Amino acid sequence: LTPPHGATLGVGSPPRLLCTRSSSPAMGNRVVSPTALVSFDMAATELGRADVETLSVAYRELRGKNMVLEKPRFVEHTADELGLLGRITASRLFDLLDADKSKVVTFEQYVVGVYVFSHSTPEERAKLLFSMFDRSQKGYLDAQCLGEALEIMTVESELSERKVSKAMSQQSLQSRPLQPLVEIMAVTALRKFDKDENGKLSLAEWLAFTEYEENVQKFEKRVTSMLTKALIRSHHSSKEDETKNGRSVLGGGDKVDTVPPSAQDGGVAL
Repeated sequence: LTPPHGATLGVGSPPRLLCTRSSSPAMGNRVVSPTALVSFDMAATELGRADVETLSVAYRELRGKNMVLEKPRFVEHTADELGLLGRITASRLFDLLDADKSKVVTFEQYVVGVYVFSHSTPEERAKLLFSMFDRSQKGYLDAQCLGEALEIMTVESELSERKVSKAMSQQSLQSRPLQPLVEIMAVTALRKFDKDENGKLSLAEWLAFTEYEENVQKFEKRVTSMLTKALIRSHHSSKEDETKNGRSVLGGGDKVDTVPPSAQDGGVAL
């Protein structure tokens, strides 16, 4: 398996998964997410055969009877794990995983998503969140997108500490009493971190904000935990074997040199 762009890949030394800006005139100045840059082969190689097969089972459970994973089902099955505003979070996360904007998440995209969240630094995950909330994909967060990010990450973090965590229903999301507070928070954040005073946060300004706001780290850990729960459960159940083989907590098993048997039972043809 050959990583993209001719990069050299070694198990235990995963490549840095940095968001990059597109140089294509057609794509403008938008930020391209790592989920659109990392290949399935790279992710599968680094994760290892056992983890990919574990993810194939998790993917089949998520997609149900459908051939591929669709947004409504993804939201329904992950929202409660993502907190009070889990339906919004799950929807934004699905869009991030759907790198080709086909409105479905394939098995390959699911594996890549798990890989980039579990094999990245805090700064790289902060860049993933930037792409997640940059709904227009223009390379910045305007007041509306920033407000949504703050509501989900900051307000949600405070509520989760009070054990208020089950996702609100779709109907309840239409009326959120904390919205005025969120708007004030967005204005305050822009005043402090919008250095060029253009009413929006660039990627660099967002990264400066995430260093200041500890709830961002809490949020990205929650998302990562949800995506990797199948792997954590699998590794936990075979802890003694992993210790003997010297495997890491996430990945580092046998390299994947063939397609995993994830297309069984009417699964996705890889």
